[in-house]
Amino acid sequence: MLARLGGRTFASLRHRDYRLYFAGNAVSFVGTWMQQIAAYWLVLDLTGSPLAVGALALVQTLPVTAFALVGGAVADRVDLRRMVIACESVLATVAVLLAVLALTGTIAVWQLYALGLVQGLALALDAPARHTLVFRIVGRGDLANAVALSSGLGTTARMVGPAVGGLVVAAAGPGVAFAGNAVSYVVAICALIAMRITAAPRVWSRPSASRSGRPASP
Repeated sequence: MLARLGGRTFASLRHRDYRLYFAGNAVSFVGTWMQQIAAYWLVLDLTGSPLAVGALALVQTLPVTAFALVGGAVADRVDLRRMVIACESVLATVAVLLAVLALTGTIAVWQLYALGLVQGLALALDAPARHTLVFRIVGRGDLANAVALSSGLGTTARMVGPAVGGLVVAAAGPGVAFAGNAVSYVVAICALIAMRITAAPRVWSRPSASRSGRPASP
């Protein structure tokens, strides 16, 4: 019975592409939260204002809310893996710029806000594409399980990432935390490139019922 339960719990991991997707996200999610903690700490250190920290959070999340529908419309019409790779590349570039600015001691609050806005815009396009990609990877039959596993991974990252970020910032500074996140995006991008994915269908409203679907991401 335990074997059957375990099989159902991790059913979506039997798909090679989803295993790659899951592993890439496991690294990337922790890196993202590590960067968030470093960015908030840096804003507080530069301004001494909790309000400024809240403003950064608003700048990062507002585009995701405002452009979610746009991201979904774009995801319906492009190659999903290429779209996710492009978004991840933008996010990796943001992390690299933050790392360079922080490590050279030239970072300013307005730069954190500007790069936070770019991050939010990239995530607005990235998230819908990832959700659609998961269906393509596992198919309809394992979709619920894949979503549950991805959700669990996200919850775990919310606990582990900030803790790791706090330790890294305390030990080596925010610049190293930003650099670590950049590396985590490289891992995620490599996992996406390694997937065996066909071109995305033009119309999402008529998905195939086959369980041999392709790329996924939450």
